[in-house]
Amino acid sequence: IDNLDDLYNYIELLNLWLFDKLSQQYPKMNLELLKGIHFQMLKSDDNNSNRTPAHAIRFAPLEHLLDVIDETEIQSFSEDIQRYSDILVATMTARARLSSTVSGYENLVSISMPNWAGIGAVRYIPSHININEQSDISSYDINTIQAELARKLQANDSAFSLGGGINEHDSMFYLRLGMIRKCDDLDVLLQKIADFGKDTETALKYVEDMAEKIKVGIEKVQKDLKNENQQILAQEGLLRQLPVISSIMSWWSPSPTASSLTMKGRSFDLNSGLIESTEDTYAYRMQINKQSPHALTHNDGETVELSTNTDIATNSIDSIPEEEQQQNK
Repeated sequence: IDNLDDLYNYIELLNLWLFDKLSQQYPKMNLELLKGIHFQMLKSDDNNSNRTPAHAIRFAPLEHLLDVIDETEIQSFSEDIQRYSDILVATMTARARLSSTVSGYENLVSISMPNWAGIGAVRYIPSHININEQSDISSYDINTIQAELARKLQANDSAFSLGGGINEHDSMFYLRLGMIRKCDDLDVLLQKIADFGKDTETALKYVEDMAEKIKVGIEKVQKDLKNENQQILAQEGLLRQLPVISSIMSWWSPSPTASSLTMKGRSFDLNSGLIESTEDTYAYRMQINKQSPHALTHNDGETVELSTNTDIATNSIDSIPEEEQQQNK
């Protein structure tokens, strides 16, 4: 713990956190927060001139109780003080080894948080981004994955929260780590971030690839429709495109009702990635499911056996039983 940067200020944050917790949970105790130089911890090489004001929590039952409390409440109060003290010690220990532990994870970097009472903060860096060569695009990708990570992790664990804007030089998001109950919980939290980060990175990559395919498909469709429009214009002439004259031209010389150059819509199949004409959709008033060229159809791999029976029924008298022939005679 002595290796912590700015140890005194960090202990101040922990005392304020403890006071808030106890005050909210035990309002009848009427705890008091004091501040003075006499509450500051001293090292062996410190003197009184270096002492700065520090906070302390005062509990005076005979002076400040707002209501009558029984023995069970006092017992519960004492147990919670011990429980919160264990949390503070575990958090301080984890904060001291945060940087060294994060260095063992490929996609994680630790962020300095001097005014945060929790363990600290980390940032997940996607695999395709070089941390030393950041740009506006890479910053956007980092912020996107931090926000998505915070949303997923907060659903399972309240120890995570989203932060951003350390200073004017670093405005990217990061994940803040709160208090922990055991020292070993730090490894659990970091492993969660690494695992969820990989899954989120893969999911976002899939969405980006799909968006790129759709963008390319839209551009291709726009180009095809433009070419079809130019072909129709060349066939029908410019006069048929004018609002008033087109009616006169259609009356004087009607255009063919069925033209091979009629403009047709386009549809993009997300499963196969193919661009199809909507002619069949409007003709049959239904959407035809197109399978991917790599997908097996129902009868793929099966051999269809055709019947080789060539026997046919005839109306010949030879097919009538002999008894019936004799009766007819």
